[in-house]
Amino acid sequence: MNGKTFKKFGRITKQKVLLTALVATIVEFIFGSLTCGWLFNWIYTIKPTVAWKYAAGVMPGGSVMLTSFIGGFALNLILVAVFVILYNSIPYKGWKRGAKFGGLIWVVSVLPGMFATYLWMNVAFAYVIYMAIAGLVNLLIKGSIIGKMIRK
Repeated sequence: MNGKTFKKFGRITKQKVLLTALVATIVEFIFGSLTCGWLFNWIYTIKPTVAWKYAAGVMPGGSVMLTSFIGGFALNLILVAVFVILYNSIPYKGWKRGAKFGGLIWVVSVLPGMFATYLWMNVAFAYVIYMAIAGLVNLLIKGSIIGKMIRK
């Protein structure tokens, strides 16, 4: 591997991957704050309510927001790396390629996850539908950002 550039992936540098993951994380954090934290926060009050692991707002070792941001960045870093690996397999160009990738990731991650949540947890059906739709919008936006920022 060349110091700054992945040989196999052309002009895509490690710094570009890190920057793309950071931008995607910031946008995801803003999206989540506006939707789940403010506009649609009523979804969490529908009976039966979701039993959160750390309902007090603090996780061991730090705040929920900091932990969520760091965890989100790590997951977005993986998402960008998978996009880079699958780059030539995804049709379209630019943001459309990224949106297609985001939609595909939604089909294999969020959709089965929400199905399993509804099957195995005592949660409101409206919550499951909301989270599936929010996950789709989130991944389409993040995918579009990734597709726009990562080019060979």
